[in-house]
Amino acid sequence: MKKFLLFCVAVVFTVFSVSAANTSNVNQLGFFNSAGVLQVGTNWSNVYQFGFMNDANVAQAGFGNVSFVSQFLAGNMADVTQFGWFNASAVSQAGVLNYAMVNQMGIANLALILQVGVLNNASIYQAGALNFASIVQYGFGQSASLSQTGLLHSASILQFFTSGNSLSISQAGIGNSATINQIFGVGNSASIAQAGFFNSATSTQVGGVGNMSSVSQLGVLNQASTLQLGGAGNSAIVSQTGWLNNAATFQLGGSGNMVDINQVGVLNQAYATQLGGVGNMAYINQLGLLNWGIVAQAGGAGSTASITQAGAFNLGLIAQSGQFGSMAIINQAGAANLAVINQPIFGIGNYASIAQVGIGNYALTTQLGIANMATTTQMGNYNSAVTTQVGWGNVANTYQVNDGHSSVITQVGIGNSATVMQY
Repeated sequence: MKKFLLFCVAVVFTVFSVSAANTSNVNQLGFFNSAGVLQVGTNWSNVYQFGFMNDANVAQAGFGNVSFVSQFLAGNMADVTQFGWFNASAVSQAGVLNYAMVNQMGIANLALILQVGVLNNASIYQAGALNFASIVQYGFGQSASLSQTGLLHSASILQFFTSGNSLSISQAGIGNSATINQIFGVGNSASIAQAGFFNSATSTQVGGVGNMSSVSQLGVLNQASTLQLGGAGNSAIVSQTGWLNNAATFQLGGSGNMVDINQVGVLNQAYATQLGGVGNMAYINQLGLLNWGIVAQAGGAGSTASITQAGAFNLGLIAQSGQFGSMAIINQAGAANLAVINQPIFGIGNYASIAQVGIGNYALTTQLGIANMATTTQMGNYNSAVTTQVGWGNVANTYQVNDGHSSVITQVGIGNSATVMQY
């Protein structure tokens, strides 16, 4: 797309290098259409209106700015303002009572808006150089806003056969890229905010009702991607600060599921996947260097998975399948710690907790059944704890302090209780 933008700039420069005056073309067919054009410098404007009571206003100042506005049917409004050199914008509206605004300042910025439907609202603001923005909306009652400040940003918004959706993109810095797509659904909301250098974010929502996606990134070369396909009322939030962090969330079907990822540092990795289910929640919070947090939830209802890590090279993994009201919590601080909680197949009201502070600690908890509880706490270095529970109402507690301890607890049955304390 940046190559296309540079090509457009070259074409515009060629055209205006042989011209020293402003050019304005206004074509109107219908009733009570209104067009106003104000140009200072060497600019080019083209306005097409077909229908009735459409309104278009274009104001350009500088050299080599180009504006296209086309309006079809009734009551559409467009306001275009461009200041600088070689900025280009194209606004096309087909429908009733759509509104579009473009405001550009700087050099060689490109803005595109296409709206088809009723009561759609779109706005683009760009300041800087070589930025690209695109908004496409079908349907009715949709709102999209796009704001970019700096250099070499790329952003695209698409809303398809939907109603009442809201999208926003805001970028500042150099070379950030953002893409949002909402294709079906009602009342979906998505936002991307990025500041820094060469950050990338992608949010896709297909189908569903009332889904919400939010990405916020600050720093350098961070990447975030969210996908919500179907379902109703799902929510995904990603926040990253630092360098080279990566986060991905996937929600396929289900209803009322939520994912919240927060990362601060360098090269942290977080992945959360929710497949079906109702009201499941996943949280990943990481601070430091090269931490990995992975949550996978399939089916079930009302279950919670939480990973919090601070330090370097820590790995936390939670897998929940067919869990109802179960909870899994991992907290780690230090370096090279590994914690795994597995609640597979089916379970009701299971609880598992792992807390580790130190270096090289390892903990694995597996639960299958109903109302089992397991807690593991390790403080020190190179400790190991493995807990397995199958049945109903089993309780296991492991507490290890200092270095090199090892504990294995296995419970099969009903109402078993085990406690291991090692110092």
